[in-house]
Amino acid sequence: MRTGRLLFPVLLCIALCGSAIAARGAHDKDRETAKGGPDIKKLVLGNHVCGPELKASSLINHVVVVLFWNINSGDSLTDLATLDNWQKEYAEQGLVAIGIHPYKFSDAAIEGTCKDKGVTYPIYCEGKMIGQDVRAGTILVFDHTGMIVPINDQKKATDAVKEAVTKMPANIVGNRDFEKLGFIADALSKGTDPPKVLKVVLSKMKSDDKQTAEEAQYLFDRLQKWAASRVELITAQKMAEPLQTRDKLEELLKELKGCDLEKIVLVAKTALDQDKDYQAELAAWLALEKIQELDKKIKPSKRAERFKKENATVLKQMKDAIEQMQKTWEKSKATLDAVAIGNKYGLIEKDKKK
Repeated sequence: MRTGRLLFPVLLCIALCGSAIAARGAHDKDRETAKGGPDIKKLVLGNHVCGPELKASSLINHVVVVLFWNINSGDSLTDLATLDNWQKEYAEQGLVAIGIHPYKFSDAAIEGTCKDKGVTYPIYCEGKMIGQDVRAGTILVFDHTGMIVPINDQKKATDAVKEAVTKMPANIVGNRDFEKLGFIADALSKGTDPPKVLKVVLSKMKSDDKQTAEEAQYLFDRLQKWAASRVELITAQKMAEPLQTRDKLEELLKELKGCDLEKIVLVAKTALDQDKDYQAELAAWLALEKIQELDKKIKPSKRAERFKKENATVLKQMKDAIEQMQKTWEKSKATLDAVAIGNKYGLIEKDKKK
């Protein structure tokens, strides 16, 4: 027991309905995906070692990033510095970073390591997630509502942090006081969808009262910034996730349809429509979707001859589609996924050039 230190086994009371937490790299056993994650009320910080000591209230209405690290793990030591960069970049926008060393270790050694890495955020020791074996290298991201953000690698974690911060209602409004339009700012801060207040903001911009008009203009500018940030986050993954990019952009366009912010999304959509590389990748993933649908039509059979006979038409369609993908989009990940499906049925020659 450490003397002069308060145990902080506080069960953080933030509502959560997330479904997955993940380690930074699924390819590494020490950084494997942890699915079906517990809610944040089961997070126990443990013993405070260095950095500012937190109170449970510090995490309410904030984006929270938790890194479980090991002093003997080179990868998680690198993550310590990464988390510090996030903290410095997004602290003013409501991000709270926390480092937890889940194993008992010397305070002096932990504090010295954190000092060497330039860590400025809170570090705790012997913390845990109740009922969950969380390994060193696991990064947990919670949005301002306490909902967990599913991730499976550090690039995803970086995007998840940025998106969670962008979606914080307080960041839409910004840090200022309102004399006339406080009711709109309060509505946004409490989570009202920005498009729902836009008509009121636009009407107030025409007010004869100078203060009202100025505050309305400020809110309109903030709403434009919010829309631009959402578009930027969506399109950043256009090559890695072309289908999701298309769907998310269409969803945002539907939310903003008929309002002035719609123009920002339309500009991005037009740019994607004219982006040949993106359109090619999108086509590859659409082709993969068709192969996945064919895969669902395959009828299982224990007898090889019967299997081939009953599925001959579908297997021929699948083989032709995969070979076409190899010719047209040979370098796409979608093609690799399609080949993997074909390999289940022996459709693709293993020595065939990719």
